[in-house]
Amino acid sequence: MGTLGYRHSAETKAKIGAKVRLALVGKPGKKKSAETRAKIGDAHRGKVVSAETRAKMSAAMAGRKATPETLEKMRAAALEQAAAGRGLWSPEARAKGAASREYMIGGQLSDEHRAKVSASMKGKTKSPEHVAKMAASNRATRDAGGVLPDDIKAIVREVARETRYETAEDAAAPQIVAGRSTGTPE
Repeated sequence: MGTLGYRHSAETKAKIGAKVRLALVGKPGKKKSAETRAKIGDAHRGKVVSAETRAKMSAAMAGRKATPETLEKMRAAALEQAAAGRGLWSPEARAKGAASREYMIGGQLSDEHRAKVSASMKGKTKSPEHVAKMAASNRATRDAGGVLPDDIKAIVREVARETRYETAEDAAAPQIVAGRSTGTPE
């Protein structure tokens, strides 16, 4: 609190402010070591942010728009990451995503993969409670007029089957799109 009636000079106030900022934020421009970053990450990992806090964070960010300079920096950083083979669009990530999309659109698992899945499921039984919960969930979905997971798989497979070409002749044949013939395959 200080002595009653004493006023710090502007220079002293600046020194105090600098020390407080240093204590709160650390040295600006100084890189933290990998060990320090790992400790910080471990301390924050698993933290659950309340809905109220999320709403406050959202409100604080509302209306903010990145400047063109910031957007350009972000773009350059993303391109640099991709060029280095890291990040969201690395060649490995692209290949993995493509394989996943192919499977999701009715692709078939390889025999080796099917054998692995089968082996991992052998000997596992669902508890009666789990079976009852699944049955209740399926009944509720059906009663609500919803689509069950098995129905979704069947629909996806059917669409994939309709769009996949079995032979070269099929691929060369005219395609029917929304009731009209395109004359050429899509």
